Amino acid sequence: MPAPLETTPLQLGPVRPPARLPSLGRRLLVLVVVPLLPALAILVLATVRLRDAAREQARATVGDLALSIAAVAQRDIAAARALLDSMARHPAVARGSDADCHAALARLQAGHAELNALSRTRPDGWSSCSAIPMATPVSVYANPSFQRPLRSMRFEVGDFQISRLTGVPVLVLAQPWFDERGTFRWMLAASIRLAAIERVLQTARGARETELLLLDSAGTVLAKAVSDTGAAHVSRLQAQARRAPPIGEATRLLETTTETGTAALLATRRIALGSRTSVVLAVRQPARVAYAQADRALLRDLLILVLGAAASTWLAWRVAQRHVVASLTPLVTAARRLAAGDTAARAREVGRVAEFAELGATVDAMIDALLARQAQYSALADRSPDAIVRATV
Repeated sequence: MPAPLETTPLQLGPVRPPARLPSLGRRLLVLVVVPLLPALAILVLATVRLRDAAREQARATVGDLALSIAAVAQRDIAAARALLDSMARHPAVARGSDADCHAALARLQAGHAELNALSRTRPDGWSSCSAIPMATPVSVYANPSFQRPLRSMRFEVGDFQISRLTGVPVLVLAQPWFDERGTFRWMLAASIRLAAIERVLQTARGARETELLLLDSAGTVLAKAVSDTGAAHVSRLQAQARRAPPIGEATRLLETTTETGTAALLATRRIALGSRTSVVLAVRQPARVAYAQADRALLRDLLILVLGAAASTWLAWRVAQRHVVASLTPLVTAARRLAAGDTAARAREVGRVAEFAELGATVDAMIDALLARQAQYSALADRSPDAIVRATV
């Protein structure tokens, strides 16, 4: 009987996955990082809403401040109008000489710090009687604060102007006085200082970076609370404040810049003080101050998100290495040994994960089945009278 033909045992080299495929650990890290993206989107949305809330807060602040200024102005106007009524009933003012009129007005004005001066003017516009001594008579005929009540022949709130007697900004109120025969005899006037309004501005200023400006209808600065009183600084803020909305409209909020190029929020509102008299309130604040709360919240939430992401990534990496990669290592090692020709290789225990343990047991059973089948083929070859090529794996 011819001898069987023997061949060199077949040796399989180690099998390596393609180099460009990502590892299982990296894929698991992606599963951890991807859910953080919605959290980041929610964080950005929350920051946008906080900034919108800051803008609305700026509008509300200017609205409240406008109400405070209007209340102070209306209080002073009401007090000045009451004094005008007292002037009209005072004999020394109604029919007295300039000296008697001056003494009476000085007594009426005493104790009213909000007043600048009380005065009596003839129908031709010449004024020679005032609570403040006058060296010579002064003509106010061309002044709008005189012309307005002269045309309407009733009480009027005039425009803001610089007082000739004291040189400070004042609001002039005037009303005509008629004698018992109905003849127009005098124009009685009271000018109000802006000291009370300036105190409101200084109190409301708060942070040093916040700047407030009060303008008349012509754009003249009446009162201010600014960090820099230089002409260029005030001039730029004055130009920006002129873009105020009409009376009755809500506060207008603009994003602008300061003289140094710093981003800022500018809120403007027009305040009515009379039927034809208004002032413009402007409040400018650096954006970093206005959005400070939103920026702090963003920084805090970003820090929490980064720390949470780092902790989650580290934990995921540890879990992947210990429970996934480490569990698959015996299976990979057994497969490589088997490919190298070691038929004694087994996966044995594959970690503590049920699915991986089942996979390891299945691989071991497959190796045992292959070896049993190989033993059957070898026994068949030994008993066969024909020549069989045997390849050992």
